[in-house]
Amino acid sequence: MIDDQPLMVRAVESLLKSEFPGASVTCADSAGEGTRLGCSQDYDMVLVGLNQEGLDGLQVLDSVLRSRPAARVVLHSALEADHHGIRAMRAGAAALVYKSASPETLVSTLREVAAGGTVVPPRLAAALLAPDPVVASLSSREVQVARSLVGGKRPVQIAKELALSVKTVSTYRTRLYSKLGVSNLPDLVRVWEGLDL
Repeated sequence: MIDDQPLMVRAVESLLKSEFPGASVTCADSAGEGTRLGCSQDYDMVLVGLNQEGLDGLQVLDSVLRSRPAARVVLHSALEADHHGIRAMRAGAAALVYKSASPETLVSTLREVAAGGTVVPPRLAAALLAPDPVVASLSSREVQVARSLVGGKRPVQIAKELALSVKTVSTYRTRLYSKLGVSNLPDLVRVWEGLDL
C-alpha cells in the first residue's frame, strides 16, 4: 500500500491484515518509496493513493506497470471527480475505490481484483462509456496535426507531409489550442497525453 497519509496507511494495513490473514502487507507512506518498492518487488497487488505530494498516483501507476506489466494496481482516491477516475482506468488501473467507500467495498474490490477482475465504480463506468466532448469536437485533420506536433514535428514538416500550406497548419494549431484550452506546445503535449486518442 502506498499513500502519503500515515493514518490512512495504518488503518488500511490493519484492515488488510484482518481480512487477508495469510497475506504479506507492505506499506509505504510516500509516493517515492512506494514507487521504488512497487517497481522492485513482485507484489500480487499494489494499492496506491491517487493524490499524493511529490508524485501523484497516476505516475506511480505508470512506473509500476512499466517495470511490472502484469501487476494489479488498485487506486484509491479522495477525489470523486470523473476525470481523475477516467485517467486512472485508461492508464491501466485494475480498480478504483473512493476513500469514502466502506471498508467492505474496499475488501470486496481487492478480492475481485485478486481473482483477475476489474472494478469500476458505477458512476465512473457511465463516464468511461460516454464520448469525450472535446475529443468528439476535433476533426480528423486536427487530430493528425496534433499528433505530429506532439511527436515533435515543426509546422513546415507537417505541411509537407499532409500536403497543406504552413498557414493552414498554423490555423489547425490555433484551433487545437482553443478547443483544448491550451496556449503553448508543452501544454498541448500534457493535455494530449491525457486524451484517449
